[in-house]
Amino acid sequence: MTMQNTQFFTRNLLGRDFVVGDIHAQHTAFMLALREVRFDFAKDRVFSVGDLIDRGPQNKLATQLLAQRWFFAVRGNHEQLVLDQFAPERVILRDRAHLTPRESHIKSDGHWFFELTPTEQRWYYRQFKALPYFIEIDSDAGRVGLCHAGVPAEFTDWQTMKAKSVSREIREAVLRNRSANSQNNAISGIGVTVHGHTGFKDIKQVNNSFWIDTFKKSGKITLLELNDLFARARRL
Repeated sequence: MTMQNTQFFTRNLLGRDFVVGDIHAQHTAFMLALREVRFDFAKDRVFSVGDLIDRGPQNKLATQLLAQRWFFAVRGNHEQLVLDQFAPERVILRDRAHLTPRESHIKSDGHWFFELTPTEQRWYYRQFKALPYFIEIDSDAGRVGLCHAGVPAEFTDWQTMKAKSVSREIREAVLRNRSANSQNNAISGIGVTVHGHTGFKDIKQVNNSFWIDTFKKSGKITLLELNDLFARARRL
């Protein structure tokens, strides 16, 4: 179900749950990561921090993951760039106020999208329009919260941030902020939080928050089991 832009998932009683960093049209690399952990497609689940598209060559294959019963994703800023071509919802970024939605997407490696037919473009719109801003997953160790870019720096409580996401500016910040470089406090109201957007060579951890967008700087997609997240958080 969805509520306040959030999709909730109960504990997986059959298999394991994983989080995956930004895939960015690298479907082959993602499938390799699944193979390395011996992913069970009948029992396990994967939760994505968003940005399935752009930068890589396999945009359609990456987007088709959303049709799989074992794969779920929050909205990333690159999915929003597609949505903006049809019904712009976000506030205009200060550094892109002079750009049209088309120009903004091209600037973010989205040139491929404008080589598609209108029918093909609308297919992507339909895939992305229902993506939530937040996902919460119950696990044996506690609750995991996902949003794309991170909890904006002005918040230290997950539930407060979600409540404030009725504001378009907060939703914009959830998709585009760089809190990985400024967050110092633990986030209350949730067990651990997981994000992408800001690239690192390895997993970036600040208290109980994790940033797992590693492909651009390391060539490897990060795939982590939820229990491993809590183990890392406890080691601090």
